Amino acid sequence: MRSCAYALLGALVLLGGCDEQSPPQESSTPSPLADFDKDRLWILAKASPVGEGRRCAKFYREPEDPRYKPRAQECEAWSLDFVDYLRLNGLPALEPAHVRDLVYWDWFYAKSSDVVDCMKMVSERKVGAGIGDAEARRQKTYDHAACDPYTHATQNQKQTPEDLGIVFHAN
Repeated sequence: MRSCAYALLGALVLLGGCDEQSPPQESSTPSPLADFDKDRLWILAKASPVGEGRRCAKFYREPEDPRYKPRAQECEAWSLDFVDYLRLNGLPALEPAHVRDLVYWDWFYAKSSDVVDCMKMVSERKVGAGIGDAEARRQKTYDHAACDPYTHATQNQKQTPEDLGIVFHAN
């Protein structure tokens, strides 16, 4: 059990009984990320002006670990900014707890691993007969980019974030 129980967190902070940042909180609503297009979510994470938040994943997994405690304020700010950005891009009901949730991070790292596995498979693939070296390199570069939805859209399809409908600031 965490040193600051969720139900008593506010009272403990007011009484000075807890000097640490608040741990990831449970959301009051089901995560809209569960039903959101996963390629679109990946693209949004990669295009995010506040970054993907990878440094925060370990903090959210082990908030009591002294190695990650210094990241508490950084991760709190990241989650609020990232949620604001995702709200502008089709997830109006998203709460910070949804991106702090380990389910999100498990998905994120599984997707990242799938992209790397795809790139390895492309790298190991034999070049077809009759294709010159320059053409083979271009094809492998195209295929590597195709492994990652964000890179595929921005490099192979030459789309800008605006072309992809990504909003960075509220109008």
